[in-house]
Order: sequence, then structure tokens, then C-alpha cells
Amino acid sequence: MTQNLTLLRQKIDQIDEKILQLLDERTLAAIKISKIKKQTNTPIHDPAREQKLLENLLEKNKNPLLPDQKIRKIWQIILEISRTAQKNEK
Repeated sequence: MTQNLTLLRQKIDQIDEKILQLLDERTLAAIKISKIKKQTNTPIHDPAREQKLLENLLEKNKNPLLPDQKIRKIWQIILEISRTAQKNEK
């Protein structure tokens, strides 16, 4: 039983590392987008885009253990990180 617990925790650790890597990739992509937005005088914050993104994610979420409210909270934080990275990009 302890071995199973250890293996499962290792799996979670690996997943967490992947999530972190993906967040880093997402932030770098957002920074690249900000450069294009600045060149075209497009606002950083695009509420319609964010709303559509959330709607798509909620539609794709089939896990009852991940309620829509929690998915929204997670992505609101991710989107805030992206906006901040975009605003801070010189």
C-alpha cells in the first residue's frame, strides 16, 4: 500500500511539473502576442476572447469532479498572469 501511495504521489509530481511547464509555455506565447498587439495598437485585455475561451473549456470539461466554478477560478488566475506578463513586456 505504501508503495502504491509513493508511486501515485510521484505521478502527481510529474503531472504538476508538466502543468508548470505548460503554464510557462502559455506565458511565453502570451508575451509574443503582446508584441503583436502593441504593434497593431490592439488592447491587451480582450474580454470577449476570454469569455469564448472559458465557454470552450467548460464545454470540453466532462469531469464532474471539476465543477465549472472551479475551472473558471483557475482560468481567471491563468488569464490574469497572461495579462500581467503582456502588460509588463517592453
